[in-house]
Amino acid sequence: MIVFDTSVIVPLFLAVHDKHARARRAFRTHKDAGIVAPLWRSELRSALLKYVAAAKLTLDDAHRTFDRAQSIFARIEREPDARTVLHLALERGVSSYDAEHLALAVAGGGMVLTDDHRTLAKRVPEYCITLGG
Repeated sequence: MIVFDTSVIVPLFLAVHDKHARARRAFRTHKDAGIVAPLWRSELRSALLKYVAAAKLTLDDAHRTFDRAQSIFARIEREPDARTVLHLALERGVSSYDAEHLALAVAGGGMVLTDDHRTLAKRVPEYCITLGG
């Protein structure tokens, strides 16, 4: 099982430097084993809002992008156990957001696919696969 974190999900839909191609390759490689935490929705909406505010995307395009993402991720969305999220956040020194992905990986005996080299992959490398590495 692979848990896609939002540092991988957002670049799938928005051209973020060189991350877009790497995220697409990683997603194609792991999509059959992939799951996501519901947090992806808020994180993608936040990124879409930034693009709309910067006039890099129209509001209609943002709606279509979110709808496309929802059609892909809604069926593989899993809710992490809240107690496990809090425990892991405290124990591993990660944010509650990162702990949501980590909790799913721990519970399912899987890994988190991330592009977060500074925090998540550094604090819990035994549960992370990083883009390009």
